[in-house]
Amino acid sequence: MRTNNGAKNQQLSYSTDGVNFSSYGIQNFVLEPDTDWKRFEIDLKTVPALANIPMAYFRITFTDGNTGESGNNRFDNIIVEGRKLSE
Repeated sequence: MRTNNGAKNQQLSYSTDGVNFSSYGIQNFVLEPDTDWKRFEIDLKTVPALANIPMAYFRITFTDGNTGESGNNRFDNIIVEGRKLSE
């Protein structure tokens, strides 16, 4: 969620090395938080770069800054799930 003056857009990206981030392959990677709590689910199964890797990094970037001198965005219960593929 965001306060009235919080950032209006957030962009999700990933990295396989912790340095170079991309949103390529993520459907609906721009999130638009509201002033009330809202649930977002992002399915990363369609991202080829994330298949069969031992480690991944995720980043949320505010892409539309605060509308005033104050404001914030809040996150609660972030869950990242994955499963081991059979060999």
